Amino acid sequence: LYSNLDMIQYGDDCFFYVSFFFYIVLILGVGLRINKVMAVSALAALPLFLLIMAVGTGVHRFIFEHVPYFKLIRNMHFFLPFFLAAMILLVSEQLRIYFEIREKLVERSRFVFLFFVAVVHATIGLFLSRQYGVVATSFLSLGLSLLFWVIFILGLKRWDAFLLPTVLFFSVIVQPCEVIWRHNQGALKASAYGNKTLIEECTRVPSVKPVFSYVRPVSFQPFGNDDTAYSRIAMKDASRFFENGFPSFWSYNLTLKEPFADLQQYTRYKFHVYDGEGLTENTVDLKTAAAVAGPSENFSVAHFDVNAIKVRTQYPGEKFLVYTDSYHKAWKAWVNGKPAVIERTNMAFKGLRLPPGTNDIEMRYSAPMMTAVSVSLSISLVLTLLSLLWFAAKERNTNEGKS
Repeated sequence: LYSNLDMIQYGDDCFFYVSFFFYIVLILGVGLRINKVMAVSALAALPLFLLIMAVGTGVHRFIFEHVPYFKLIRNMHFFLPFFLAAMILLVSEQLRIYFEIREKLVERSRFVFLFFVAVVHATIGLFLSRQYGVVATSFLSLGLSLLFWVIFILGLKRWDAFLLPTVLFFSVIVQPCEVIWRHNQGALKASAYGNKTLIEECTRVPSVKPVFSYVRPVSFQPFGNDDTAYSRIAMKDASRFFENGFPSFWSYNLTLKEPFADLQQYTRYKFHVYDGEGLTENTVDLKTAAAVAGPSENFSVAHFDVNAIKVRTQYPGEKFLVYTDSYHKAWKAWVNGKPAVIERTNMAFKGLRLPPGTNDIEMRYSAPMMTAVSVSLSISLVLTLLSLLWFAAKERNTNEGKS
């Protein structure tokens, strides 16, 4: 929360951090009258906090045992963004109320509030001075916060236009800048991501379109998450069929049944062609297929991106085509413009039955729910922007009418 922020590990994706100014406003807000926004934010944040603490409280164990859905959730820190959103909303509401009642504070209890602010900042400063590993910008943020509240309570209008928002901005941003910088510096020291050369290469990879290759590269180096991370950034094929990281359910089952060396050799090639009707769902045949090593008169790839691929085939007889990409029910296929069934083949991959002759094949990832969510979010964003413009125009017209 406040100490050892210079030692955050690069691979630690569940540490809790917000700007130090957040805590100061939260403490100063204890004397405010609670409204609906504050109450809802606090009530939403509390159960999320108890879940994030996982084994630190009994709440997670109780829910895990009595709510089946939670048995499917791997990491409780996935709730952290929702908790932070609720807490930031709470603190923002506290700050808004202070600006709302500012004139009353200045007129009626300026010195009492100033004394309260001084005591809070002094107490926090004394506390930090007794801790180990506190970054320097924590003290700087504390000093800027004190300056902000002094300017705030003095109520001098000539300072409101520039000085007050400037000090507020730096109070919020100064500590996160150092923490993020130290976090990035720690990337080259983390034991989980210790390949310094690979990390540096990843940071220099430009944004590119995905690159298709008929044959996946083969690496004989120790294989781990670094390899897949680089391939995702570079939009190139990762080497080999991997046995660690986060394989799909089908791929994992396949590794339990077939020798890993056979899987590596089979998945070197993106496409395999079987004669006749092909394979059944639970049949595993990694030996009898003809691997497609590159474009030819019989096989060519017309288009490829991360969510779709178009292929043209020309074989005299009936064939069964296997695409060694993980099977998922959201993938759809069309052969010569007509819907076709993608079969789960060799336990883990996509398979299509092809009639004799020339076939134009398209496979595309199509998740209706994701499409609906994307459309809904886009519509909501447009409506929100239009509403803001409408309210701004209405406010301007109201002010012009008063003047």
